[in-house]
Parts: sequence; structure tokens; C-alpha cells
Amino acid sequence: MKTHKLLTAVILMMAVLLGACSDGEERQAKYFSRAQQLFEQKDFDKARIEVKNVLQINSNHAKGRYLLALLHEQEKNWQQMYANLNLVVELNPGHVAARIKIAQMMFANGMYDKTLAQIDAILAQEPEQLDALALRAAIYFRNGDHDNAIATAQRVLNKKPGHVAAISVLSMTYAEQDPDRALAIIGDGINQQTGDASLKLMQIGLLEREQRSDEVVKAYRQLIEQFPSNLLYQYRFVRYLEQSERIDEAETVLRNIVNTLPANTELKLWLAQFLANNRNPQLAETTLKEFITRQPKLYELRFGLGKLYTALKRHAEAGQVYQAIITLDNEGADALLARNRLAELALLDNKRPEAERLLEVVFAVEPENKEALLTRGRMHLGDNNTKSAITDLRTVLRNAPESTDALRLLARAHESDGARNLALDNYRQVLQINPTDDDAAYQAARLAFADGEYEAAEQLLVTLVRRQPDNVGAIRHLVATYGKQDRWAEALTVADKLIADEVTAGLGYYLKGRIYFDQENYSSALIAFEQTLANKPAVIEALQFLVRAHQKTDNLALAYDYVRAHTEQYPRQAHALELLGNLQQKQGSLLEAKASYQQTIKIAPERSSAYRYLASLHASQEHWEEALAAYEQGITHNPSDTALLMSLAALQTSMGAIDKALATYDRVLVLNPGHLYAANNLAATLVDYRPSAENLARARALIEPLLNKDRNAVFLDTLGWVLYKSGNASQAMNLLVEAVQSGGDKGVYHYHLGMAYYSNNQHSLAKQQLELALKNDSESYVGREEAELTMKSLM
Repeated sequence: MKTHKLLTAVILMMAVLLGACSDGEERQAKYFSRAQQLFEQKDFDKARIEVKNVLQINSNHAKGRYLLALLHEQEKNWQQMYANLNLVVELNPGHVAARIKIAQMMFANGMYDKTLAQIDAILAQEPEQLDALALRAAIYFRNGDHDNAIATAQRVLNKKPGHVAAISVLSMTYAEQDPDRALAIIGDGINQQTGDASLKLMQIGLLEREQRSDEVVKAYRQLIEQFPSNLLYQYRFVRYLEQSERIDEAETVLRNIVNTLPANTELKLWLAQFLANNRNPQLAETTLKEFITRQPKLYELRFGLGKLYTALKRHAEAGQVYQAIITLDNEGADALLARNRLAELALLDNKRPEAERLLEVVFAVEPENKEALLTRGRMHLGDNNTKSAITDLRTVLRNAPESTDALRLLARAHESDGARNLALDNYRQVLQINPTDDDAAYQAARLAFADGEYEAAEQLLVTLVRRQPDNVGAIRHLVATYGKQDRWAEALTVADKLIADEVTAGLGYYLKGRIYFDQENYSSALIAFEQTLANKPAVIEALQFLVRAHQKTDNLALAYDYVRAHTEQYPRQAHALELLGNLQQKQGSLLEAKASYQQTIKIAPERSSAYRYLASLHASQEHWEEALAAYEQGITHNPSDTALLMSLAALQTSMGAIDKALATYDRVLVLNPGHLYAANNLAATLVDYRPSAENLARARALIEPLLNKDRNAVFLDTLGWVLYKSGNASQAMNLLVEAVQSGGDKGVYHYHLGMAYYSNNQHSLAKQQLELALKNDSESYVGREEAELTMKSLM
């Protein structure tokens, strides 16, 4: 009987559970269906609510996760998009659409190996998946395998003649050698596609590159006729006409757009900016004032006028415009923005207290005001106070994640802190928001190159050079990127293309010289550098590398003869005179070197390196007062040069002028509070020469934060020594061991560790370290005498 009752209870419970499951599944299906409908209707906010309802019931709903990823794509929240796509693939490894999206994101970020991994997984399931094949064709093209790129792209087009990605690969493959064929391929694709603008934009880009201006204009007119409501295309058309110096046509098109959309304020501001750039500022001013008369409370127009006055350096009139906005809007959002603009004007006029007062008013009303935080963030960066800058900028991004201004400033702050990976991530976020941001592309490429991400750097640079063929920095980095990948033929192709143009020949010869130098082909490098200097005599690096190439072949005399002849021909080139001084100093011709450095200073008193060379020349002869005078002269002409001040402090320390050295390090930290080595050296000087309890506490406060930024041997040793001198030998010992293990191999490192062992009664280990500390008889450091005495006590 009991068994029967138990069985009945179990059956009832299962029925309840099954009913609940069925109800949950029904609600999931209902929410998901509604979310799909809303997404198709482009009602993304409501679609997001419905899909989140699905995921609240079942967080592992793969289709719901995929739809959420698509919604994040609409709002350009790439990190969340990627995270959700990965979850989809984890839940359903056969979800091809999610893998395609991941592969496209990997490709866009230059992660080609990861792109191929996704492509392989897709094609294992669907060997004829066209988007995956088109991506594989793109990777073939990127790797220089044009035959396979063409074959794979053509395979896609045979199945789907209008496939945009495949047409893109095929046209890029032919574009370099046969642009007409590339244009024909794009034209065929356009005939296949009716509602897609990307091929038309591709066509325009290639026509622009080929400088076929009339055809570009015709193509733009066709594009705008097909998509009349897309202002971006009209903007690009006007910009093209403007850059092509077809100003009358550009103004006609722009005025027509303004008249067609009279309620669009941005177009009015654009017209004013266009007139200021291409006609005259007075016409722009008059036009804005007319707009303001018609719409006096449309504050964007007043801000435009204030911006124009600021650009014209008419700060008083700009201030009047912003004050008028404050009067009209009191404490509204526009009044707060106007106060921020007044703060920016105050900073331009070197009135920082006034700027700070205005920002305080804004923060009192709105503590997280975006514009005010950006302004204060810039001020912190100007003070080298990266910690405070990062705090402000992260607050901005928490409230406005697509603020490219905040992302740029945050990238600068991270790079100043040595966190290149974080800076690179910030610039990549800018590019996700605006893929055509050329400055962000260059900065991202530069940082990717510095971190050894050569493929990612190359992809950015190739695109950037295509858009900006005169961007010298991008071209130089592209050549260097090819070099780092041992793709010398491609690097030389870039250089030869520059040499073929008279305007860029000097740069081309220089880059060719660098390529040969990096290949250790010094004889060819010398020829290229000489050609550079014959074409552009003032190129500093060409002369420097010519000397280095001679040094590599042990021909210092030839380097000296060349540089001396160059300075005789160009006696006002300060960099050449300084280089001559370097060579004279190496040859032992110290009087001649001194004369060259002094002449350099006479020609270019702001050239701080010349003072350093002159001071080092005096120091090498133990002419300490002359060295001191050279540094002081340099600082008089360059009062904010922290490198000169650091060198001066080191000299003052070696001369026994400890208080002056401490004051100099303090001066560096006033100029740059984030200067790591100034903080370290100040702490080390305090502990070595002024080890009072107060100074030891200050030294610890200076050095401890540095280890959070860079745990190197120098900083570890300094903190360890501070702790030792403060009576904490056991804690000091751990840091001093780490310092030696991190590469600290000078006598002073072993002395410090030896003394810590000695204080901890580990005499055998102390003896080992002190032997190393005293191994080099010529090595001098503070405490050597103590090391010798302690060693004797251990014998």
C-alpha cells in the first residue's frame, strides 16, 4: 500500500514537472518568435527585451544567444557580440552563421590563424558554404597567393554571381595589374545586386585610385540617386569634390542637400564649415548668424559660431556666444556644455584657475558630465597625471561607450603608463565605431607593430596607405612590417614605387637603404642612403644610418670624411654637426668634437642632445664644472626637458651635491608626475644619502607604486633596500632575491641582497652574494666599503 502511494506521488510530481517544462518551452518559443519579428522590423530595443525574456527562462537557448549577438552588432557593442557568438558555438558547434560572424570579426582584426580555424570548422560541415569560401579567398589574397584567391573567389561567383565579398577579393587581385578588368568585375556584380551599395562604393574607391575623376562623379551621382536619404554618401561626394578642388560643384551639391533637408542642423553646420574652409570665414560667420536669427534657440548653431570664432582665435567673441547660451539656457544641458567650452577657452588663454572654476560649476550640477570629464581628463594628461585621467575617462565611457574622444585620450593615458596592449585595444574600439578613422588606424598599427602583431599592423597599414598614399608614417611602418616578416620583395616594391615619383623619391631611397641595412647588405644600403641625401640633403636618419652602415663595415674613417664634407656643404644643419662631433669624439679628437657641439648649440640652442653630448665630453675628461655648466645652459634653453634634468641630477649626485640632486629629481616630478625613473632615483638617493626615518617613509611612498606598473630589477632593488634600511630585513630579502633573479647582476644588487642575508643570520648566503658584489675591483657604488668590511667579518 505504501509502495502504491509512493508511486502515485512520483507520477504526480513528474506530471507537474513535465507541465512546467512544457509551459517554459512554450513561453520561450513565444518570446523568441516575437523577438525575431521585432528584429526584422528593426525595432531593436523591443527585440532585446523579448530575447532577454527567452534567456531568463533558458540561458542556453542557442538561437536566442545568436539573436542577442546580432542585436549587439546593431549597437556596435563588439565585445558582447563576440562573447555571445562564442557561447552559441559552445552550445551548438554546428551553428554555421555564428562561426561565419566570428570568422569575419577575426579577419577584420588581423587574426588570420583564428579566421582559418573557423573557416575549416565551417567547411567541414558545409564544403560549399560561400561566405566561408570567400573569406578563405581573402586570406589567400592577403598572403600573396593570387592564383588560389582567384580560383576560390571564382568558385563562389559561379554559385552566386553577385556575392559581394568574392567580387571584392577578385577585383582587389586584379586591381594592381589590370584595373579595367577589376572595374568590369565590380560592374558585373553591380548588375547582379540591386539593393547593396557596397559594390558601388568599391567601384568609386578604385576609380578614385585611378584618378578617373569624371567617372567618380558619375558613380557618386548614381549612388545618391539610388540611396537619396543616405547622408553619408552625399557627404563623401561633397568631400571628394572638395578634395578634387571642384569647389563650385561641391558647394552646389551641399546647398542642394541643405535646402532639401531644412530641419537638419548638422547640414547647416557643415555648410558653414565648408564655406570657412573653401570660401572665407566671414561668409561662414554671416551664414551662421542668418541661421541663428531664424532659429535663436537652436543652440547647436550658436555652438558652431563659437567654434568658428575659436578657430579664428577670436576668443572674446567666442566667449560672448557661449555666455549668451548660458543666459538663455541657465542650468540646462546646453548651458553646461557652454560652460565647458568657456573652460576650454580659458585653458587656451592660459587661465587654468578660471577653467577649473567653470568645471566645478558643471560638476556641481552634473557630477558625471561627459564634456567636463573629457576636459578634466585632458588637463590630467597635460599634467602627466595618468591615474586621474584614466578614472575620468572610464567614467565617460561607462555612460557613453562610443565616445571616440574618450577612447583616444584613454589610449594616450595607457600608452604613457606603458600599457601598450590596453592602448591598442582602445584604438581598435575606435575603429569598430568608425572604421575609416585614419588616425586611429595609424596609432593601432603602430602599437600592433611594437607588440609584434605584424599581420594585424600590415592589414591596417595597407588599407590606410590605400586611402592616404602620402602618409609617410604609414608607408614607413608598412615597409618595416614587411621587413619584420622577411617579406623583403614586397618592401622593396613599395620603396621602388616611391622612387619612381620625383616628389617621393627621397623617401623611397631612404626606405630602400633601411631594407638593405636590415638585411645586412651594407654596401647596397650605403648607395641608397647616399642617393637619399643627394635627393633630400636634410634627411637626418639617412645620414645617421649611412654612418652606422660604415661602422658595420669598420670604415669609420669613410663615415667621418662623408659627414665632414656634408657639414662643409650644409654648415647650418645642426644634426649633421652633432653627428660630426660624435665621430670626432670616437676618434679622440676632443677639441674638435667640443667645437662641433658648441657650433650645434649656436645654430640650434633648443637641441637638448647637443648639451648632453657636450656635458658627457667634459665628464669623460673629469671636467665636472664644465659638464655641469653644459647641462645648466641646456636647461636654460629647454626648462621642461626632463632628460636633461635627469642627466644633471646624476652628475650632481656623482659630484656629491646631494641636496641639489634631490631638488632636480623633484623638479622632474613636478614637470612629469608619472616619470618612473625620477621617482626611483629620488627614492634611491634618499635611502643612500639621507636615510632619516622621514626620508625613508617618503622613499617607500615613491617606489611602492612603481612595482604595479613595472616589476623590473631596478625598482625591486630600490624598494628592497628601502625596507632593509627601515629595519625590515626579511621582507626586503624577498624583493632583493627577485631583483637579482630579474636580471640585477651589478655589484650593488648583490651587495644589497648580501646585507639582507647577513642581517637575517644567513651568513653562508650572505658570503656568496658579497663575493659577487666585490668581484669587479673597478666597480664603484654606495656601500662598497660596508660590503668589504662585512665580507672580512665572514672570513
